[in-house]
Amino acid sequence: MGDKCRLNAVWVLVGALAANAAVGCKNDVEEQRRQLLQTDQRTKERNARIEAHRVLGPEGELLPSETKVAGVVLPRGFELKFTEPHAWTYDGHYPQAKLEAYFDKRVTTKTRTNKPLGEVEYLGVREKSDPNMTAVLVRVSPAPGRLEWTRIYVGEPVPADPNARLVDDQALRELMAERRKNAR
Repeated sequence: MGDKCRLNAVWVLVGALAANAAVGCKNDVEEQRRQLLQTDQRTKERNARIEAHRVLGPEGELLPSETKVAGVVLPRGFELKFTEPHAWTYDGHYPQAKLEAYFDKRVTTKTRTNKPLGEVEYLGVREKSDPNMTAVLVRVSPAPGRLEWTRIYVGEPVPADPNARLVDDQALRELMAERRKNAR
């Protein structure tokens, strides 16, 4: 008697699953039709998501990010490593040559200096898209202890202290005369 009850329970369960599957198949067909009709929109959304995460362009160049530091737009794929007042350091897993090409294409500088140990220093940096911005300092160097990693340092001028005492020419002359007198 117990085996018959179990067998009936199994058949009831199988019947319920089959009925549910039949209803589910109808919904799946409608869902597939709906998705087929929306392929263009889905393709555009997918391409937009891919483009948002893409770091390199078609020719292998670095692409600009949404990150803007002291007026300079940084390339995608760089993460904040250190921050100080008026200075920021970013690291990224990209060759230094690509980063130098990125900055050479996007910014104007007063001077570009190759320093020892592979560091490149850009003085008086301004974005080509914003020539009226305050000039900043940008250093591009190999990241310490990491092969093929590059470090970006961006420093902006420290603003003048509004409470600083201004010295006029006469007061400066008097101050220097007093110092000369005391130095003897």
